[in-house]
Amino acid sequence: MAQIEPITWFRNAHPEQGSLRVQVSAAQGIFPIPGASVEVVSDYLIQNQLKLFEKVKDQPRMERDVQYLPAEAQLRTTRHIDGDATLTMDDLYRHQETSIGAICDFDHRDRLFEVPFGTLVKHGFDNLLTCARSASASGWGWDVLRVIPPAVLTGQAAGIAAALALDEQKPVYDAPVSAIQKVLADTGVIIHFDDAWVPADQTADTFAQTEGHL
Repeated sequence: MAQIEPITWFRNAHPEQGSLRVQVSAAQGIFPIPGASVEVVSDYLIQNQLKLFEKVKDQPRMERDVQYLPAEAQLRTTRHIDGDATLTMDDLYRHQETSIGAICDFDHRDRLFEVPFGTLVKHGFDNLLTCARSASASGWGWDVLRVIPPAVLTGQAAGIAAALALDEQKPVYDAPVSAIQKVLADTGVIIHFDDAWVPADQTADTFAQTEGHL
C-alpha cells in the first residue's frame, strides 16, 4: 500500500473504519495497520525499531539524534462496540433525547454534538458499558468522540449508569436516562447545547466537505 506523507494525512486523510493510520516517522511516512490483536501491535513496534536501526546504524554513535523509542503504539482508533446508538456526522447540530452531554468537535469548536446514551450500551449485553474511543461511533463521529473531553464525559456517564443499574437491579442499558442526565447536570455537564450556539449557515452537509482530522 502506498505511503502517505504525514502532512497530507494530517489534513486530508481519515482512517477507514476498522483500521487506522500510524505515523512511523517523517522519513517513513504513514501506513495503515489494524490494531486489534497483540500480535499485530507487537510486530508493528518491532518493525518500527528495525526501520529506525537501519536508518541510524551507520551514523557515528555519539552523533545520533535518536533519544528514545516508544514502548507502545499510539492507536487512535481500533475496535468499538456496535451500540444501541451510533454517533456519526449526521448528528451534527442534532438534539438527542437521551443525551448524556453536549460536546464539540475538537478541531472545529463551533461544531456541536449531543452524545446519546445508546453509544455506551448494547441491548443483549446486560453488564457491558463502554466509553470514549470504544463507544459506538463511526467515521468523523469517531474522531469527535475519541478525544479526552468526550472520554471524560462518557466515562462519567458510564459510571453513573452502572451505579443506577445496580441500585435498581436492571441491565445497564435500562438504566434510567433521566436520572443519569440529572446527576450529570448537577455536576455542571451541559446536557443539551443552546441552539443560539449553532453558527449561521452551518449544517452537517457543509461540514462533511471540509478537511480531515488527526
